[in-house]
Amino acid sequence: MFNNPSNEETASFDKLIKQTDIELKRLGWTKEQGRDYLMQAYGKRSRLMLLDEELIEFLSYLKSLPTSGTSDRTSPSTTTQPFDKFSKQIDIELKRINWTEEQESQYLLQTYGKRSRFMLPDGELSEFVSYLKSLPRLGESDRASFSTTIQSTLSNRETESFDNLIEQTDIELKRLGWTKEKGRDYLLQAYGKRSRLMLLDGELKEFLHYLKAQP
Repeated sequence: MFNNPSNEETASFDKLIKQTDIELKRLGWTKEQGRDYLMQAYGKRSRLMLLDEELIEFLSYLKSLPTSGTSDRTSPSTTTQPFDKFSKQIDIELKRINWTEEQESQYLLQTYGKRSRFMLPDGELSEFVSYLKSLPRLGESDRASFSTTIQSTLSNRETESFDNLIEQTDIELKRLGWTKEKGRDYLLQAYGKRSRLMLLDGELKEFLHYLKAQP
């Protein structure tokens, strides 16, 4: 039996919708452009179909974009040549290594904190293409192992504790003035992983202790 949403939940969702309306108008997006983006990022045709966290993420994305201009890449219809090129290369590599869309989404979420390639800037797209090219073709057993490894990492993690560790490393990285690139380079050298989200709890604690020890 389904529970009806409370008045507070409905009001909150309506408020988010109104805020996205304001941002969409500011950016000059049409309904078609908004629908295209939602399909690419979430596989859904309408904001009304989004979960609360997805709608919040969509709103944050819109707010991060500059006001619409002829040279801005702010929507699917204004996507520039570089994105099209990267996207085609990604499709080719995903087919070669036998990855599913779910595996792509899992990797992007773990590595970049984004669920869709459309949300990546050109630099991260280029890095993702390079990573895919470095991989051998996956067989069926390898594919299953890949998914199992990611799901195991997520399920074995104490979410609240892990988020707290991430926040502490954010503070230390800011104190040290490390860029994302410098942090990623260190993680690759120390753990062979591109993102803090891919670290085990023990590895993340070790990374935090290392940062705290730096002057």
